[in-house]
Amino acid sequence: MLKETNTSPHDQTETFLRRHEVEKLTGLGRSTIYLWMRQGHFPRPFKIGPRAVAWKRSSIQAWMDQRGGAA
Repeated sequence: MLKETNTSPHDQTETFLRRHEVEKLTGLGRSTIYLWMRQGHFPRPFKIGPRAVAWKRSSIQAWMDQRGGAA
């Protein structure tokens, strides 16, 4: 898991998740994640390196909350 220190006044830390962590957290498989991203039904990741992406934990949590807490 990657972490970034947020310099906001609230001193919060955002956690970043790699794909396998997103799969474990949501119960979704890789192909479903990428299909739903293309369809606009799942949060998109951002590049953290030349060949690596990650999702903000808060984005995944918000998506799960919107769906009732489960994939």
